[in-house]
Amino acid sequence: MKNRLLVIGVAMLTLSTVSVSAQKLSSREVPSVILNNFQTKFRNAEDVEWKHKNGYYKVEFEVAHRDYEIKYDTKGAVIFYEEEMDTSAVPQAVRAAAISEHPGTRLTEAKKREAGTVTYKIEVKNNTGEEWDLVIDPAGKIISEKRD
Repeated sequence: MKNRLLVIGVAMLTLSTVSVSAQKLSSREVPSVILNNFQTKFRNAEDVEWKHKNGYYKVEFEVAHRDYEIKYDTKGAVIFYEEEMDTSAVPQAVRAAAISEHPGTRLTEAKKREAGTVTYKIEVKNNTGEEWDLVIDPAGKIISEKRD
């Protein structure tokens, strides 16, 4: 009897954990206000993947071989936006902050993020292969840093 209750308890815990994770959606399952906002701005989007999690809708996609991610609230407003960018397009203040923090490195990846304010997620790498992820504001202030 105890084993049976244990099995049932583990099964219920597993099912509740699965329901908390992101749920993949087809475009038909995305509210029309969100889908219309997305399709109006990104007509050429490819490899579009929708997910629903924690009350928001997340879409990951590509345009011209660049990765994008957007999170929408239930009314269709953008609450997070991230866009892959060329490292050569990173603003000078952001580039200088990253290189100053880690001399002898080079920028290997860059993303522009907007979630109320603009920040840049920058990956730098040195000649031995060590990598760091930095989040930097447009003025060059390092907000966070993590060794990869």
